Formats: sequence, C-alpha cells, structure tokens
Amino acid sequence: MHEKTLLTDDEIDRVSGGVLQSTEHTVMISSSNFDSFIHSAENVAVMFGACWCGPCHMMSETSERFAAKNQHASVGFVDVDEPSNQKLTDALGINAIPAIFYYKNGVLSDRTAGVVPLERMERAFQ
Repeated sequence: MHEKTLLTDDEIDRVSGGVLQSTEHTVMISSSNFDSFIHSAENVAVMFGACWCGPCHMMSETSERFAAKNQHASVGFVDVDEPSNQKLTDALGINAIPAIFYYKNGVLSDRTAGVVPLERMERAFQ
C-alpha cells in the first residue's frame, strides 16, 4: 500500500481556487518559458488545463500531491485559454484537457489525458 502525501487545507484551497496557479510545489508556465522549464530538471511534468474544467481541478490536486511527494520532479501548469499559449498548445496537439506531458532530460517521454491516478503519474518517471 502506498503512503499518501496529504495537502494542507491551505494548499487545497490555493489549488482549487484557480487550478492553474503557482503553489509551493508547482509553477505556472507559459509559451515564453516552456522550453526552459522542460529543461530545468531531469524529470518534468507539464499539465495543460483551464480554470473552467472540472477534471482539471481534480488533476491539479493530484499534480500538486505528486509534486509534493516527488522532489525529483518539477511540475508546471499551462493555461490553454491564455491567448499567448495558443501556438504552444497547437504545436503540441493538445486537443483534450487535462493533458499531462512528461519530459526526461527535456525530451517528451510519455503523456496522459484525462484524470489519472497519482500512481500513473509516478510510473511516467520510473
């Protein structure tokens, strides 16, 4: 049985209050800093979503928990509704949210769409 890392009420409020925002364990990214972010650590997960998206709210909590539990991975959020991110989401073929792209040493190694469990996120970097 896996031990769960629980978020404090404060952390959950920050995440659920506006899905795509920087928190203690995650960072908001955009097309302007995307490339540098995916090269900023050996393991990087990037969630693409929107504030109006119910499943994105669910995945933001899972992503925050993943980031808190896995210090070896950096986790970022991209708001697909932000006009400046449109070229990025088009180039990556984002057609469903939430979508999570997993990078190892700056190279795309895996991707998921929809709500996935914490264990699935962890498997991406094993």
